[in-house]
Amino acid sequence: YIEVVEVDKGGQKAYVVVIPGTQAGGEIGGVNPFDEAGIVEGLGHSSAEINAAVLRALQDAGAERGAPIVAVGYSQGGIHAMNLAADKGFLNQYDMEYVLTAGSPVGGIVPEAGVTALHLEHRQDWVPGADGTPNPDARNRVTVTLNSPVTTPEGGEFGIGPGHRLSNYQAGARQVAVSEDPSLMASTAVLSGVLGAGGTATATRFALTRSKPQEPVTKPTPDPPPRPSEIGRAR
Repeated sequence: YIEVVEVDKGGQKAYVVVIPGTQAGGEIGGVNPFDEAGIVEGLGHSSAEINAAVLRALQDAGAERGAPIVAVGYSQGGIHAMNLAADKGFLNQYDMEYVLTAGSPVGGIVPEAGVTALHLEHRQDWVPGADGTPNPDARNRVTVTLNSPVTTPEGGEFGIGPGHRLSNYQAGARQVAVSEDPSLMASTAVLSGVLGAGGTATATRFALTRSKPQEPVTKPTPDPPPRPSEIGRAR
């Protein structure tokens, strides 16, 4: 699933697209587009299929052309969110204003100029560095490294490490929201400008399914019609 949240701030509407992380356990390359193969699509194919699905979801949610968009993604979802900000076809339809990623390897993805991005990473999380490319330090891109030590809860699954747990990044986001660091205040001010300080919000969840390409159907080749000489011999 992805989620599209419509935010109404005094009659003006903005939209938040929430994209999940990797969902393992099923058939790799099967019907779930957010399985392990989704990482390959994000890093190797610029999330072409996911981008098309997000575009359709926004249209179905009633987002008018040119509406301001905020994309939020955790882990694999952050890759797709950043690819949206670099997809000229998507940007021709909507005004991508802000991207928030958490635990995502996105250093090699360059968003369109004018898009503000905030990246949350944890020092104990190896996933953000999996692409081998550090995030650029630019006016429109800020990376926050969380340093608080974390451990796997008693009885919990280790997974790919406690640093990558979503709950850690949720706690980090709350700290960012109240930070007085000038870079963070400038970044969050952009977000506040898009979404406003209050109002009503409507969330719609969209189910995405990966469909395999149909195999070509091979039709039997008919026998050629008999030549005149063969017709005569048959009589």
